[in-house]
Amino acid sequence: MNGADGNEENRGLNGLSPQVQKLLNCGIIAVDKPQGPSSHQVTAWVKEILGESVAKIGHGGTLDPMVSGVLIIMLGRAVRLAPVILKHRKEYIAVLRLHADVAPEAVRKVAEEMTGRVYQRPPRRSAVRRQLRIRTIHEIEVLDCADRLVLLRIDCEAGTYIRSLCTHIALALGVGGQMEELRRTKSGAVTDADVNTLQEIKDAFVFAQNGNSEPLLSMLLPVERLTEQIPTVKIRDTAVEALCCGASLAGTGVISRENYKRDALVAVMTEKDELVCIGRAIKSSEEYKPGDTGIVLNLEAVIMERGNYEKGWTKKEYSGPKVIKPNFKRDEQKKGKFNKSRNDADGGRGYRERTRDNERGYSKRGFDERNYDERGYGDRSYDRQKSGKHGFDGRDYDDGGYGGRGYGRDNYGKNRRFDDDEEFGGRRDKYREYDSRNSRDGGNRDTGRDRQEGRGRNDYDSDFSGRKE
Repeated sequence: MNGADGNEENRGLNGLSPQVQKLLNCGIIAVDKPQGPSSHQVTAWVKEILGESVAKIGHGGTLDPMVSGVLIIMLGRAVRLAPVILKHRKEYIAVLRLHADVAPEAVRKVAEEMTGRVYQRPPRRSAVRRQLRIRTIHEIEVLDCADRLVLLRIDCEAGTYIRSLCTHIALALGVGGQMEELRRTKSGAVTDADVNTLQEIKDAFVFAQNGNSEPLLSMLLPVERLTEQIPTVKIRDTAVEALCCGASLAGTGVISRENYKRDALVAVMTEKDELVCIGRAIKSSEEYKPGDTGIVLNLEAVIMERGNYEKGWTKKEYSGPKVIKPNFKRDEQKKGKFNKSRNDADGGRGYRERTRDNERGYSKRGFDERNYDERGYGDRSYDRQKSGKHGFDGRDYDDGGYGGRGYGRDNYGKNRRFDDDEEFGGRRDKYREYDSRNSRDGGNRDTGRDRQEGRGRNDYDSDFSGRKE
């Protein structure tokens, strides 16, 4: 079955034609925002209408909930142009209510005085910090005056607070007043004639899914509409793909340029007037001379997808010597059983790896890392495997060769110590030979030899009368 704009075989996601899907991937749609909902809520409703046919969506130029008018919604890759929309000039229609009767001539005179650069402070009900700022008012036109109501058309810079401007006009008239109603009629090149209601967008999308894409195509605008108020630079086709890959624009790829200042946002266009990217000028257009090959722009946002144009560069073959990249993992395997991190302090050859000590029953820390004392005992790591939990060298040795923790802690009570001077002072030397573990004149370094001879830890008499036979 054939649709109104093509065959069913050419339709893509959700039954949309390729022309519609292309604009949904990178295009804009102007919405007539009503009073009441916020700009974020309106954007969410548009996303719900379009569904999965749009990957990304966002709006530019937020309107207060009680303000109506033009709200630009960016679709797909056009979201990257949000900084450009925020710089657009805006146009509003405002209703000012005065507190007293004023002649229309006086209102027009004060309105002319308010044009130009003015000081503004955001109103108390605002979402930004209330700090003093300077904004440019390009034009204020008094459309009508009746019953203390003044109808104004204001052409101003982005970021102007119309509510504050109306308050200043009323104060200059000497009667006071406040803004009664506000509507945005223009944002950049998008005017009030381009907007669509939410219901119209819903109906057009349903028609497009059923084969009639004309209503939706008339609502979707190309992304180039957003760049009509900024300077442009046209480039050669051979430079397009390089910019799509993130390269900066050089002077050799420029065909023509408009006048722009340093650090200005510039739209880069192809010879067919297709938007490629947005860049920031390194120099002003007057500083470049014919034949200049330096960098012209640094990229801010790439809009065009890759693959639409052929590459304008070729990969050069390297003719120099062969470069062998270091392979640290392979080099470590070749070293075998040596470790750089365990060299001695004098910078000699490294110690053998730790597996040798592990095979001989030494601790994991290694035999060579112990700190030996005068009696030849190492740290706790050696004796933890041989003598128990606490380790042999955790004890503080006295003249009798007994540690501070005491042998009697395990066999004669929790708090009693074998080398306590008040209780066992005269018996220390007598039973010194039986506690061979704590002797520094010889004896066993641990209890291993006693266990081999059939003597365990409990083979010693609790009253210190000697060894049991």
